[in-house]
Amino acid sequence: LSSKGSQEVDHVDLKNGLIVIGDIQFRTTSATRVYTPTGSSGTLQQLRKGMKVQINTVKPTGSGSPVVSEIRIVPGN
Repeated sequence: LSSKGSQEVDHVDLKNGLIVIGDIQFRTTSATRVYTPTGSSGTLQQLRKGMKVQINTVKPTGSGSPVVSEIRIVPGN
């Protein structure tokens, strides 16, 4: 499952491994990869409210929020 187009980061809660993008809550894990606009590796700590990002998600095992596998920070942030 992957989302099309860019969406805005609404909230970042790294302490609890949560991020809200486009009014949908997602979970992040140690395996979540972040890419900067230049394509290099980034970190979840770089994410800020209002940034435009593209994400790929995976369905969680059991119930709960979808897990973000990849976040690409869109150029122009």
